[in-house]
Amino acid sequence: MHDSRLALLRIIGSQWASAVYGAATMFFLIVFLARMLGPSSLAIFLYIQAIASLFAIIQDGGSQTLLFREKVSPSKEIGLTPHALVSGYFSYIILVTLLGSAAALLSPVAFKPALILALIYFAFRCVTNMISSLLKGQVSFTKEAIWRFQINTLLVIPVFLIIWYTPPSPEKVFWDSSSVNLSF
Repeated sequence: MHDSRLALLRIIGSQWASAVYGAATMFFLIVFLARMLGPSSLAIFLYIQAIASLFAIIQDGGSQTLLFREKVSPSKEIGLTPHALVSGYFSYIILVTLLGSAAALLSPVAFKPALILALIYFAFRCVTNMISSLLKGQVSFTKEAIWRFQINTLLVIPVFLIIWYTPPSPEKVFWDSSSVNLSF
């Protein structure tokens, strides 16, 4: 009984540590970007990020939950293995991201390259979340927490380095501020 409680505390602790680390890295990244980019450039960055994060709901398409559920308890009604679902998900996310990029190219906004890069970024984020769902479905919560630590670090370090070692400008994050036009 004591060992199971210790294992449960280890699992919960690793998940909490991963969540706190992820939130802290994103918080410090936004503070760092605010200091280096200034209010107007940061506002443009956050505007693009908001649009892309809303589109990420479509990119995910509920796949994280489906993969987790099918890994834990496969349902006979679906008739697909987690492997087949992952394969289909990659095709789906590529198609949706290409369609979103085409829509961005056809839109009248001036920050098209930044929006396309943000859509691609969130596609990668969806893939990393899919891997997290698979790890959780295998009851590998500690491995999933380590995976989250690695991904959050991997996503933050390049931004810090680019902004720190080059002159700060919005282009370094993912857009061209000389041609920003927020009108639709």
